Amino acid sequence: MASEIDPPDETTAREISLERIGPMIAGFEADRVRATRTARLRLILGTAVGAAMSLVFALRLPAVMDGSNLAILVLLPVGIGLYIGQIARRSVLNSWKHSVTDKVTAPLLDVLGDHSFSATASGGFPVSRLRHFGLVPKSSQADLSNRLSGSWHGTNYVMVQARLTESEIEWPSRLLFEGLLFEIEVPEPAPTRIVVGKRQGSPGNGLAGIFGPRVPRAMGRVEVDHAAFRHFFDVRADDPEAAREYLPPAFLDTLIAIGKEEGGADDARTLTAAFDGDRFYMALASGPGFLDLGDASKGPLDYEAAVDTVIADLRIIQRIIDRLHGVEPGAE
Repeated sequence: MASEIDPPDETTAREISLERIGPMIAGFEADRVRATRTARLRLILGTAVGAAMSLVFALRLPAVMDGSNLAILVLLPVGIGLYIGQIARRSVLNSWKHSVTDKVTAPLLDVLGDHSFSATASGGFPVSRLRHFGLVPKSSQADLSNRLSGSWHGTNYVMVQARLTESEIEWPSRLLFEGLLFEIEVPEPAPTRIVVGKRQGSPGNGLAGIFGPRVPRAMGRVEVDHAAFRHFFDVRADDPEAAREYLPPAFLDTLIAIGKEEGGADDARTLTAAFDGDRFYMALASGPGFLDLGDASKGPLDYEAAVDTVIADLRIIQRIIDRLHGVEPGAE
């Protein structure tokens, strides 16, 4: 990796990025118009096919079916066609947005630190490890995007945006988790496996219970002397005493701050986390807004605002690692 130096301030980074993407904006907009047109046509085509099937049913089935069942069979193809058309439309618009996100992000990666980025999450992420510890629910579908990896102040990391749903064939599929997943190296390996979950009885974000069904249940409860932390979280570990010594009060304060300030809600329970050797895993139920540049179908994007969004969101991992190091974000 490249040698680490402190990146320029956000104003300088913004100026550099706008200067570099300025010549590309006309091309972005031409591609957006084409993508919007194609997306609209796919929606119309899907709906039209469904409507045509409904018409065939309406003409052929009345003689053999009663009215109520006939109405269901006639209307069902329209709904299916509309649903397929919406999927096709969203796929086209997402493809355009991923392309633009990559291009807007590229110049910022040169000036904000040692990072690499893929809007389509090329390179993947070990979601199974977070499921193993119950940090996110078991799901049949994991849609990953906006993968950022690299090093910040000597700490290697991978983060990705995730949308986990119950079923890829059930309609509508049930959303179980939406937010950011992290894998961060720790300088001192944890002496035991540790899981930080929502306090039992606390409001969740679709998780079935505070911990997963396997590993955490075999762990012992860690009694931490931190009332504010206990209000939000329960901790379990293979060796509770070793875990208690490994988690000083200042670190527990850090987890509360990350959950509240990076999760976008005044409740630290947007966060779940686990230590496993030299890896720190974290799930942050922050919703869908990460690197959201806007709705391409509603007109030209504000690219200055898009750059501001990208800068703020790329700083998330830097702020988190700073906090894990005991440094207040923005402090010299």
